[in-house]
Amino acid sequence: MRNIRLNIQYDGTNFVGWQRQKDGISVQEVIESAVSRILNQEIRLISAGRTDAGVHARQQVANFFTTNNKISLSEVKSGINSLLPPDIRITSVKQVDKKFHARFDVKFKIYRYFIYNGKVLSPFQYRYIWHIPRKLNFKIMENECKYLIGKKDFKCFQARGSSVKNTVRNVYKARLITRGNYIIFEIGADGFLYKMVRLIVGTLVEIGRGKFSPGWIKYLLKANKDYKPGPVAPPQGLFLWKVVY
Repeated sequence: MRNIRLNIQYDGTNFVGWQRQKDGISVQEVIESAVSRILNQEIRLISAGRTDAGVHARQQVANFFTTNNKISLSEVKSGINSLLPPDIRITSVKQVDKKFHARFDVKFKIYRYFIYNGKVLSPFQYRYIWHIPRKLNFKIMENECKYLIGKKDFKCFQARGSSVKNTVRNVYKARLITRGNYIIFEIGADGFLYKMVRLIVGTLVEIGRGKFSPGWIKYLLKANKDYKPGPVAPPQGLFLWKVVY
């Protein structure tokens, strides 16, 4: 019995998300189908986490168990990729300890959200960026990020439809990076709630537009009922950037 770890990249535009769904095609089922064909046995993947419809991954991690010991790891990698559509790729395959669990062994994950804050967005980028033509106040948005850092209850940044009851998460990094007209929000934490990153981004943008006052995130996290989060940012700007074990 081998425990195999996969590093995966995908463009989430054409999928209903990572996890299998009743309606639509998921990244998970496409990869499972390819792996099952290569190994000639039914395979179920264990992933580091889920991504929603339209969200991308620079590094998703999954593992699976197989009794097939005949096929080499290089053959597994090339075989899977030969069966995958061009918007999904396996970037590495390696055998790991049988105790390794792609979800439970995660120390932290990093997400990045990309915004283009200029007049005209290239048509080659619209699938991967939220285009906001109106100028945002970057300095005020940047200052808000400090309120996110630490072990806190992020219930205010959990979208409806989640059954998760423990909403405390430890955010160790939250920052904004600017590169010309591009704004990148980067956040690292031990876990994330349903649409948490996109709600944070939506709130930061409303602050940058002047619709919410400075300190809005601080009061949100204090469960002040007079403060509400911004809208959920669109999915195409979000990337699961890195998974650390």
